[in-house]
Amino acid sequence: MPTVILVEDFLPLQLHFATALKRVPGVQVIGVSSTEDHAVELIARHAPDVVVLDLSLASGSGQGVVSRCTGLAIEPKFIVLTNLALDHYREWFKTQGVDLFLEKTNFDQLIGLLRDWPEP
Repeated sequence: MPTVILVEDFLPLQLHFATALKRVPGVQVIGVSSTEDHAVELIARHAPDVVVLDLSLASGSGQGVVSRCTGLAIEPKFIVLTNLALDHYREWFKTQGVDLFLEKTNFDQLIGLLRDWPEP
């Protein structure tokens, strides 16, 4: 059962995505954040399997979250979910070891990935 932290600053999408993720059998949403500082705190405290991350946050950025989590003892899978799917962002996240970079219109692909999450 993958544990997930959702990092999204736009409240209507945050609620929509969190509700949809909670409906996936076996997925446990263990935290939701709209800021970089809070996201890093949640990730460090809860050690999720997956972090679903937007680029633009209410305070800070998705890039900041990934950069600040690089030195942590945990290694969650980062999945960027954004409306800013520009090549320079995609390349930067790839160099940082981000596992998947999706446009928000491809949210169903994320759901499929989590639904097929391998058992430990």
